[in-house]
Amino acid sequence: MNDYNLIGALLQGLLLLATGVAAYATVRSSRRFETARIVQQLQRDFHDFRNVYEAFGDNGGRRAADSLTPTEQTQVRLYFSFFEYVGYLLKTDALDIVTIDLLFRRRFFSVMEAAAVKKEFDSIVSDLALLVELQQVWADHKTRRNRTATHA
Repeated sequence: MNDYNLIGALLQGLLLLATGVAAYATVRSSRRFETARIVQQLQRDFHDFRNVYEAFGDNGGRRAADSLTPTEQTQVRLYFSFFEYVGYLLKTDALDIVTIDLLFRRRFFSVMEAAAVKKEFDSIVSDLALLVELQQVWADHKTRRNRTATHA
């Protein structure tokens, strides 16, 4: 093989490598853009559940209630459905647990810990497989995050 063939093969290899790097960068960039779009839409959609969070969240006036009104029951079930969708996004790798945790940890767990919400959840838990799975993944993430924080 002469020097010109060797140089040509090296240049061809470098060009192929550069094309691969460019393709990877494009895919990665479009993935970040898609993630940002999903996050933005979730934030908008969560706004529809602001009343549930305000009623049953950390400082909610209905936090200590032990039962839901029929309207609250509908709203809480829709809240569950919203988080089932979040669980679906996690399961399909459209979002990762770190992103979900940053966005919704407080809003999710504070409402789910309210007595009336727990009671409602327990009454229909068999219909909420994705939500149960999300809770487990999230709880595992919280444990790992807390373990890492205490060892840092």
